[in-house]
Amino acid sequence: MTQSVPDNFSAISPATPHSIRQSWAAQPVDFFDAIRICLNKYADFKGRASRSEFWFFTLAQVILSALATQSEIIFLALLLPGLAVSARRLHDTGKSGWWQVLPMSLFLGSLAMTALAYFDSVSDNNEKRIVIVLAALLWLASIVIMMILFFAKGQDAPNRFDKIAQQ
Repeated sequence: MTQSVPDNFSAISPATPHSIRQSWAAQPVDFFDAIRICLNKYADFKGRASRSEFWFFTLAQVILSALATQSEIIFLALLLPGLAVSARRLHDTGKSGWWQVLPMSLFLGSLAMTALAYFDSVSDNNEKRIVIVLAALLWLASIVIMMILFFAKGQDAPNRFDKIAQQ
């Protein structure tokens, strides 16, 4: 189903009837539709994904990883569609898909800080503990930020990530 573009994007405001605004946000899907959509859009980082599409696919990833004897293979097979649906979910909230790099980079940074503190023979144990705790707190803070973004309601109005707006 293709949405028609309103003649004037600025005409869509909070006062616009809900039925018009709702058509721009990603629509909710059920569990199996979410899996089908995410696998069909395996490496599609454009457009939007609803909360239900993102969370149902995430749930499917967790279930498959828990049931599989070779969970590493499942992880690798679903890594790209997982990153793609995460980017589309962030697009639905008006954020760039690059936001998902935040927890990854802070996690790697916290590992580096921990390794440097651990192997530094000059500092005492208290300094090492402080560095390790700070690194863990930074990483946890980034995870909380991402959860807030993933749980956020999608934008009702068109945004820069809509396929229609890119034409």
